[in-house]
Amino acid sequence: MSWWRKPSPEEVVRDHAPQVYRQLCRIFGPRSDVDDLFQMVFIEVLR
Repeated sequence: MSWWRKPSPEEVVRDHAPQVYRQLCRIFGPRSDVDDLFQMVFIEVLR
């Protein structure tokens, strides 16, 4: 029996969204494209 459980999608986004968004802004600059990329990252991760 494992004590680890898979985090919910909400937990993944809550726990990692700020860092992911900052990193995307560092790479691409604060453009509107970053919002689209941000969504794409989490869509792929949560697939």
